[in-house]
Amino acid sequence: PALKFVYDCPDFEEFNIFTHKEDGTAELDLEALEQADAHEVMVKNARNDRFTLLLIPEEEIAVSGLEDPSLPATATIEEQAITMTRSLGDFYAHRHGVISDPEVRCISLASVPRDLTHLLLASDGIWDLWEYAEVSRELLPNSSCNEKSLPLADRAAAFCEKTRAKGADAFGERADNLTGVLVELRRRAQS
Repeated sequence: PALKFVYDCPDFEEFNIFTHKEDGTAELDLEALEQADAHEVMVKNARNDRFTLLLIPEEEIAVSGLEDPSLPATATIEEQAITMTRSLGDFYAHRHGVISDPEVRCISLASVPRDLTHLLLASDGIWDLWEYAEVSRELLPNSSCNEKSLPLADRAAAFCEKTRAKGADAFGERADNLTGVLVELRRRAQS
């Protein structure tokens, strides 16, 4: 049995997010998306993504190292549902392709356009609430606004508080945590 990506329906209906084509690729199932909306699957972020689950199939596994021969030689692991494709400690999920390794890319700063002045690494607790352009407007200096002339640390702190409040308004007790690292890219002047 394979992993399934489904919409997290409040009435526990199961609608697959993707359809699988004969060539082995997958595409968004638009009919399932309409069904998810009809079943009131909640939107989780500013980009209108729906709440989803990764369903890990039930599996019968062999149990080794038992000293008591009267104990069963197999165990059933029930279907599990998680909300991410990267995790720490979900060892059964790891057997089915969920990984703990982050996706990492190394980019030479010399290859980054010079007008890129800041880099924000942030958790989904931030990106679920903001569009990318909104984050730039909130954090980057702008001569037409006094608040933007604050030091970077102060702008970041104000943004975090605004994000916390926005998350509480949107999701109440279900608001996600937020983590971010904002870096100012200082470069040597070109000669």
